Amino acid sequence: MQVDGGFEAIREAWRSDAGPRMQMLINGQWRDAQDDARFACYDPYAEQAWGSVPEASAGDVDAAVLAAHAAFNGPWRAVLPAARFALLRILADEVAQLAQE
Repeated sequence: MQVDGGFEAIREAWRSDAGPRMQMLINGQWRDAQDDARFACYDPYAEQAWGSVPEASAGDVDAAVLAAHAAFNGPWRAVLPAARFALLRILADEVAQLAQE
């Protein structure tokens, strides 16, 4: 990507809405940034945007930290390590299968 005008010009170019609009997963829900700010993700080889992601604000980060803290103190904490491993292995197998499709 060649952009004249320094960092601000690059920052504005990265706010493109090209491609799929990804979201953040916070507390089990997919959502955009609270202020709807976004920035583009670029493929450096093709030198073009392939999609955009939310630009998280301080409020988004606070919500994510609170959700993570609640999850840490939730039922997952009581699951024995061997059971966690088995569940994560099942999840990994599912992800690998989806990647092949």
